[in-house]
Amino acid sequence: MKKALLADYRRYIDECKQFSFYMEGITLEGVDGIEDTKLSFSSALISICGRNGVGKTSFLKLIYRVLTKEDLGLGVFSESNIDNVSVELIRRGKPIIVKANDETKVPKVFYFDPSTFALKIIDEYKRDEERNGWLNGTAANDLDSETLRWVNKITGKSYDRITISEVSGIIDDTVFPYFEVSAGSRIYHTQDMGQGEHKILIMVWRLISLDKESILIVEEPESFICPVSQIRLMEFIVTLAFEKKINIVMSTHSEHILQGQGIKAINVMSQVAKRRIVPDHLKALSALGLTPEKKNVLLVEDSFAKLVLESILKAKLPDFFMRSYIHVLAGESNIQMLSKHYRGITGLSFTAVYDADQITRNDNFVSNIAKVFLPSVDKLPPEAEVIKAIKQHATLLAQRIDFPDDYHEFVAIVNKMTSDPHDFFLDLVSELEGLEIFYNVNELKQKSIKLWIELNSILIDYFVFELQNITNNIFVNVMEKDDGDISRFGSVGVNLTYELDKKFDSFPAGQCKGKLMHCHVSQKIMLTLLN
Repeated sequence: MKKALLADYRRYIDECKQFSFYMEGITLEGVDGIEDTKLSFSSALISICGRNGVGKTSFLKLIYRVLTKEDLGLGVFSESNIDNVSVELIRRGKPIIVKANDETKVPKVFYFDPSTFALKIIDEYKRDEERNGWLNGTAANDLDSETLRWVNKITGKSYDRITISEVSGIIDDTVFPYFEVSAGSRIYHTQDMGQGEHKILIMVWRLISLDKESILIVEEPESFICPVSQIRLMEFIVTLAFEKKINIVMSTHSEHILQGQGIKAINVMSQVAKRRIVPDHLKALSALGLTPEKKNVLLVEDSFAKLVLESILKAKLPDFFMRSYIHVLAGESNIQMLSKHYRGITGLSFTAVYDADQITRNDNFVSNIAKVFLPSVDKLPPEAEVIKAIKQHATLLAQRIDFPDDYHEFVAIVNKMTSDPHDFFLDLVSELEGLEIFYNVNELKQKSIKLWIELNSILIDYFVFELQNITNNIFVNVMEKDDGDISRFGSVGVNLTYELDKKFDSFPAGQCKGKLMHCHVSQKIMLTLLN
């Protein structure tokens, strides 16, 4: 599978895009031993991670209990009152709230512990080596060629054929797969496999047997599987989840399972006085040793630009932030020189993040590194942009920094300052020290930048989209050009509108592929079409 298509699948899953049925959240109230929590999900693939013994399995079984009303045992929550636990779903755009104490049963919800399941099959084989009655009346089906290619990729083996017989009536009410594989001149069966190979085939069987729009709750898919196979298995899970529009909630300890997921799809469960489960906590993930692999190198002009970029990424793209190096190159000319000559390193994506005043720059060479521009209302360097904003909203900044006296005094101090932008915050701290009011200059900068981000959310949304998509082919909805309009526009992403390259003025309206491009003449990021 092409990496670009897999990336699209991951993005669609993380946004529940094209999913008409998905879990929107879980509410925990009044459950003994765990803090009251409202978890909101934006992804159809959710992970629960945490140390051993914190209650991940119990939490998964609690979700299953609420949705199906079937009790698999609630472990640490078995003595708890779960009446106020609810799961919020969206089906065809309409919200559905399923409570633990109502009679609603959601169809096509499955709980799967592949490791325990695999060991149970092997134990049964050891008990009944003759497999009496295992295959009586059982239909045998070969994996289709596409799934077989996936299994070869996941296991690193070269299977010619895999036949699956679904056995029932042997282990309680359980249906389980019995495998026969052909690889070259060798034919062997379930009992001849190692645990890792058997576990992978069981996971593949479980996934391909699911109906569309199912919910699969799965425990630790990584057990017995090597890191490379874990990564490939997740690629298969992502593909099946998107193609079948399956919702998956899983527990995991593996950074290889988590590495392709957005931070907002990862929930960390921990225990101090009480258990707690929280989404999107960068520090908690780092404490677990699950810091994602770095994939991006972002080049900026100076330390203030780095601080602005870090603040934007932490607020809007925490996953992107954790996967990125940010390097200061001491001036736009150094970024330009590197863009002209450096071709990067395989496995890392390089992006030049210029100050907004550089958008007028004309690079008269073919750049090896894509470029974007920090957001600015008036095409200003980041210091000047932030300073202008806080002068206009000095009262808000005074509130944010808990200025001890009359806010009007702080407003007057800020607005009378005429310092060079590079010295502004140091001079502001000095002015306040004269009043015996003391602030850390870095903290003052960070709070000022955070306020500016909040005041310019739409501008920030455009920048974030550009940073994520500057090298990608994207879908563009080409808009009609009304009589008298000078420019033609296209919409992308979530209601973001860009001007189109002039050569597409007469292009028909509708959806097509395009790319973002920098136009120094228009002094903006625009769209060009690929059709």
